[in-house]
Amino acid sequence: MSKQRVYINENIIDNLNDVIRTLEKISGYDEKYDKVSQRLRSSYYEIQEAFKNIEAVEHRLSYTKYDNYQVIDDSFNSNFEGFKNAIRALSLCDTKKILITPGLVDQKEKLQEYYQELCYIIMQNIDYVYLIKNENINVLIDYFESNNFNKYNVVDSFQKAFEQAKN
Repeated sequence: MSKQRVYINENIIDNLNDVIRTLEKISGYDEKYDKVSQRLRSSYYEIQEAFKNIEAVEHRLSYTKYDNYQVIDDSFNSNFEGFKNAIRALSLCDTKKILITPGLVDQKEKLQEYYQELCYIIMQNIDYVYLIKNENINVLIDYFESNNFNKYNVVDSFQKAFEQAKN
């Protein structure tokens, strides 16, 4: 199985180039660009080269493309906003969308409220969900079942979920 590692910094470079092109069209571009360059004590080219050397933080929306599928690994995130953003990022993929998650592990206070919203977002955007067993996962299961969403499986580990998802 061949895989191609794609770092998020390639997208950052494209976005940086888009920003620069847009600024070029706006009057006063040179002045704004000069201020940014002076503040960073670098030229645009040096800034661009520095971005090329930035590697994604492991498990923080890191993206890996395999032959037949793509993986967006955001397993480091366990907060509500990060979880929603990861689902939104996954929803943009043009392949089958599979979510592997332990849910919100450290969010006891607003767990019911968060899971209600996440359940809705997941059901609208994700094709299949692997839930990793933990003490809070039953809350999410209850929301899935009460909304007749049955495209999920409960597993013991990320590795087991990933193996099942590949098949």
